[in-house]
Amino acid sequence: MKKIKPQLLLVSTLVIGFVLGFLVSGQLTKREMNDLMRWGTEEGFKELMLETIQPTKDQEIQVNQIIDKYAKSNGELHNKWKKEHGELMRALTSELGGILTAEQMKSFNNHEQEK
Repeated sequence: MKKIKPQLLLVSTLVIGFVLGFLVSGQLTKREMNDLMRWGTEEGFKELMLETIQPTKDQEIQVNQIIDKYAKSNGELHNKWKKEHGELMRALTSELGGILTAEQMKSFNNHEQEK
């Protein structure tokens, strides 16, 4: 019985460490994905740039004007990329449709919907 307690303690510590590591990793990944998604919107771009730059009171007006100008361009670029990427994926799906089996196409379509 005395040998079981240290082993049980070791195993439970390892399990707790694994679970905590998994949860922390998931939260970090989620935060990074949210930031990445925010880059594609004008408001998100502005927020992220201001969080990064942290302008002083004296700089705020000038920095906001510059960021506003580039936020619009960034949003337009992101929308253009989404449109072009959608066209690319439709073309890919069309070409694969003549080659893949129904099950493979189902798997491919499910993968695309999960993104």
